Amino acid sequence: MREWLIICAGIIALLLSSCASVDRPALGDSITSSPGWGRFKQGLVDTVQQPQFWAPLATALVLQVDDQDKRLSERIREHTPLYGSAEDAAEASDDLRDLTKFSYFTTAIISPVSNNASWINTKAKVLFSEWAGVESTGVVTGWLKESSERQRPDGSNTRSFPSGHTSKATVQAKFAIINTDYLPLTHSTKSITKFSFNAMAIGTAWARIEAGKHHPSDVLAGWSLGYLASEITRVFIEDSGSSGRISAQILNNSWQLTFSQHF
Repeated sequence: MREWLIICAGIIALLLSSCASVDRPALGDSITSSPGWGRFKQGLVDTVQQPQFWAPLATALVLQVDDQDKRLSERIREHTPLYGSAEDAAEASDDLRDLTKFSYFTTAIISPVSNNASWINTKAKVLFSEWAGVESTGVVTGWLKESSERQRPDGSNTRSFPSGHTSKATVQAKFAIINTDYLPLTHSTKSITKFSFNAMAIGTAWARIEAGKHHPSDVLAGWSLGYLASEITRVFIEDSGSSGRISAQILNNSWQLTFSQHF
């Protein structure tokens, strides 16, 4: 399994390796530390109206009727139709989650920068913003796990809800998709690339169920959480109208990230 994932990662890197500087708006041009309440509120409203956010949550609620969630989890664990065993499913979930991390990092690095823009400065801003989005997702996921204390299907502990693998794989896959929008690829190539990133996150979620680590509702909630985090981060990445800015530079052989706000 790991060999195929490495090959897949190599194909993605080769596929996207032709990117250079461009005259049009590029990823990182308008990153801000203060998008403004109006922009933030609109972004949040738009996100919760998207099926990728509310549909998984609605499905998770429906699964609570007549204990369908538990029964479906047991059926999937028993047959492991995709990965063959709980052990292989657990390994695949780790691999696929890590591959989404590689994907968002790679697409951020190889995306073109605007002419006359600092490559290092731009990449530092983008990677810091997306890393912060991933880490925030992990913090919120951990808090929900501690609060819900739901037992895992395999009985190993009470950190089942929501799925951390799924929330992290989803937010990382969505960042890779956002980054891909700025790559000079054909429409069909972009569509295939984005589909592959979504498939990685979905594969991660399914693997966690087969591994006996989560109920279906756990991974559905994890998906919604990861999607929400990616869209909130998008507000900071793509908002060009705010007065707050993030900058990165090297001083005395060390990195320095600074935030500035004009009042």
